[in-house]
Amino acid sequence: MLDLKKVSLTIGIAVIFAFFIYFTIDAIYPEPKYEDFCKVNAYPRQAMPYYEEGKGYTGQNCTPIRGIANLSASCSEKGGYIDYTYDDAGCPVSAVCNMCQKEHDTARKQYALNIFYITAPIGILAIIAGMYLPLAVEAIAAGFMVGGILTLFQSTVRVFGDLGKWSRVILLFAELCIVVWIGLKKVSDYKPRKTKRKK
Repeated sequence: MLDLKKVSLTIGIAVIFAFFIYFTIDAIYPEPKYEDFCKVNAYPRQAMPYYEEGKGYTGQNCTPIRGIANLSASCSEKGGYIDYTYDDAGCPVSAVCNMCQKEHDTARKQYALNIFYITAPIGILAIIAGMYLPLAVEAIAAGFMVGGILTLFQSTVRVFGDLGKWSRVILLFAELCIVVWIGLKKVSDYKPRKTKRKK
């Protein structure tokens, strides 16, 4: 018969453990923010007429910036965007290739990879710890095992989008093998208690 108290305890430990690991790492090793890389313009304006309250459309009679087409093409190839400086009339007077977005993406990808290297082993260790806790605390042991799986899943999701197709397959296969091996080990080590027959 299903013991709701034990199930609730297992789920509670699993969820709290996963959140504990996530927020502890976030407090010690925070994720890189967009504002730390792109401090000038969060959303760059384009060199074209734009509307300002009380002024209407400005910048309609602006002098084009020399070489802007070549700069735009080369900047786009590098993964950046053109960042313009405007005068009081709303005309672009200079332009530079801003690479802050690409720098942020690179830092974010490296961060996700580092988080995976930290949390994946923690998740696996939690699963193993759950295996060797005594049967007297079976609900707690199951909580650590499920919490470890949640932590492993969470770390995989963060890095999954930045991996190639075959890297994803290899990673999932490796994690599946680990979890299945731990599961088989747990089943083989489990010995049901013998109940004494009443005479």
